[in-house]
Amino acid sequence: MKTIAERILLMSLIGQTLAVSGCYNWAKCLRKTMAECRVEKSVNAGFASGSKLVVRDNDGAINVRAGDEMDCHVTATAFIHAPTKREAAEIGEQLEIVAERDAGRLLIAVRKPSMPQEHRFVSVDLDIVVPRAAHVDCETTFGRVRLAGLTGDVKASTQFGSITCEDIRGSLDLETQLGRITCREIAAEHIVASSQKGSIDISCADACPAELVADVSTEWGKIRFQAPAQYQGALDLESEMGSVKLDKDADVGGAVENSFLHDRVSGRIGSGAGNLRLFSNLGSVALR
Repeated sequence: MKTIAERILLMSLIGQTLAVSGCYNWAKCLRKTMAECRVEKSVNAGFASGSKLVVRDNDGAINVRAGDEMDCHVTATAFIHAPTKREAAEIGEQLEIVAERDAGRLLIAVRKPSMPQEHRFVSVDLDIVVPRAAHVDCETTFGRVRLAGLTGDVKASTQFGSITCEDIRGSLDLETQLGRITCREIAAEHIVASSQKGSIDISCADACPAELVADVSTEWGKIRFQAPAQYQGALDLESEMGSVKLDKDADVGGAVENSFLHDRVSGRIGSGAGNLRLFSNLGSVALR
């Protein structure tokens, strides 16, 4: 009976994933198709060692990657829709990409001119290059977030879009309301990742600390987590409506729940102080 339920669940998750991906791609294409004007702007700013990059007031994709220089380079691509091309061009001229320093932070903000809401919108994609040791705190309402090559701490959130991280050495705090979270070659001591509707797939690098602390959760989607081979600590894997799979050798101490839909495994690997919590309300959970 449980196998049948899991198949039904799997089909539901596949449908949901395709729907989310389809809606996002459709909305993204529509945004670009409807744009009467496309404008590119750039700004450069000095970046002190150990500073934090903060991105706010954005509606569009954010791409942050590490560079070899000690400056911050921002390239913005704005898509502007208005009743006429002339008005769209005027809005584009007034659009500002601002870089301001404040108490150890470099704030990147998109400042749009005042305009009637009806039949007008501005969406800005940001491509940002920062020093490798930069800390990053970025937020957007609609758009994908991508981060790569950073050794500083990372905080990223989007309401509608996926989050992708690659080769991150600092701590991770990731949140999306509607989208997938994918992380590769992560060597963080602390990971928090949550999605309301979307799967989460995280793979730790060999250099990841043995006593990693991670809290990963999704309301609707599967979780795949590859822990470092030397992981030492507690485990708490749970799915309210789905299966739990543990591929690593562990002493679970008899704390195993397996019912019609609800699965849970709690236990420990070694004697370290690490802690892994993986929770899905509707979807399978696997620790590799």
